[in-house]
Amino acid sequence: MSDREQDPRDGRERALEALREAEARLRQIIDNIPWGTHTYELDANDRLVFVAGNPAADRILGVDHRRYVGMSIETAFPSLIETEVPSRYKLVADEGGRWEKELVQYQDERVSGAFEVIAFQTGPRRMTAFFRDITEKKRAEEERARLEGELRQAGKMEALGRLAGGVAHDFNNLLTGILGHLELALLELPAAAPGRDGLLEVRRAAESAAALTGQLLAFSRKRVVEPRVLDLNERILALHKMLARLIGEHVELRLVLPPGLGRVRIDPGQLEQILVNLAVNARDAMPDGGKLCVETGEVELGAPGGEEGPPLPPGRYVRLTVADTGCGIAEELQARVFEPFFTTKPHGQSTGLGLSTVLGAVRQAGGDVRLRSTPGEGSTFDIFLPRLQQEPEPLAARPELDAARGGQETVLVVEDDPHVRALAVRVLERFGYRVLSAADGAAACALAERTPAPLHLLLTDVIMPGMNGRQLAGEIRARHPETRVLFTSGYLEDDVFHHGVLEDGLHFVPKPYSPQELARKVREVLEG
Repeated sequence: MSDREQDPRDGRERALEALREAEARLRQIIDNIPWGTHTYELDANDRLVFVAGNPAADRILGVDHRRYVGMSIETAFPSLIETEVPSRYKLVADEGGRWEKELVQYQDERVSGAFEVIAFQTGPRRMTAFFRDITEKKRAEEERARLEGELRQAGKMEALGRLAGGVAHDFNNLLTGILGHLELALLELPAAAPGRDGLLEVRRAAESAAALTGQLLAFSRKRVVEPRVLDLNERILALHKMLARLIGEHVELRLVLPPGLGRVRIDPGQLEQILVNLAVNARDAMPDGGKLCVETGEVELGAPGGEEGPPLPPGRYVRLTVADTGCGIAEELQARVFEPFFTTKPHGQSTGLGLSTVLGAVRQAGGDVRLRSTPGEGSTFDIFLPRLQQEPEPLAARPELDAARGGQETVLVVEDDPHVRALAVRVLERFGYRVLSAADGAAACALAERTPAPLHLLLTDVIMPGMNGRQLAGEIRARHPETRVLFTSGYLEDDVFHHGVLEDGLHFVPKPYSPQELARKVREVLEG
């Protein structure tokens, strides 16, 4: 046989050899790719039968694919029965085409996770699926989405806080003028004078507005606080009668205050506001009566075997728990209850600032709040505050309104709001002081330059156009070192005070103030 006359069997052998080599190369590729692969084919009964797999598939699923060869897909992987995978695979094997699915949930006794699947026809009535575990990827995406959501929410809260603080600042100036002039009018009117009752009603309404403004400031964290080391049990006992009156006789108030509790550092007024807000919410959740329990204790957070709490640094904490037996809060609403202006109460019965105020006050004291609630069974608020070892600081007794005394010292009043400035001047002159006034820092400095010593006191607003109160105090004391300083504001910027906390050695009277409060504070600073 000549060279040109070749046996046809040689050609077939070469073709078969080439095919075997191609299949070997393909198998090598498949055996080394990170994606798992499963191959199925339709038998004579249209059952999808497992044919082959690869090592990556075995690693992903924790099985040896060889044990499934010849089994139907439903028998080999029964966890897929409840998914669309078997029907999709059959369609691809029978009709061709391609099927892609990014999220296939799969769970058996070995594996639980999310998978991405790509399936296509690889021969007559045959298909191959490529799949990979994307559980961690999905978790990362969900975490990123959660963080982005928290960032957006934080941005909204920051913008809302700035808006609320700005509104509170302007409103406090108005309320200072309204309440101050009302108080002066009431002081000048005889007890039986016509119209006095009407003025008292106006004052009560203005005081309610001032309380709401205080909540706005607490939410925006623009309210000056004077934290003190407190014995939490003592403060709760001191507020016991007030809380009992607040919740009414239909609600039983129970205190559980174990001795030996560590100290906490928090503004006493904010602590009172926290308890009042939680008590009011509990009362409203129990219209037909129930029980309100206020309990204290100590916990260790972050330690092995310790109590789980909010995301706080590891350490020892004092826990204040306020629990009621009321209607509870639906699970889908629990994540929103601390949002400002959100309320579950009927329209008109709540400002929606109570719990946001609680959270803001607690976090300002270095702690956090945890909510546990079951609809129909009640709600529990756990407040965690850092535990301290120091002895509690005594609280000064509040003097009677008529105990304010005056003097004859020289006081420089600097206030950019004309109504507030006029009120302060009128009040201080009424109490006998020699009063100078200016609308801004530049005018105040010029006035101080012309004023002979001694200039006994500077009463200045903190936030003013141009020179702020802190800067003005430095300028005035450079000219008059003997001058004492009393700051006032209805709203604080963080660059003036340290995160809203009054620094040691500084004196402050918050707006809105009454004439008596202003006179008392002025006298206190002058004599201090």
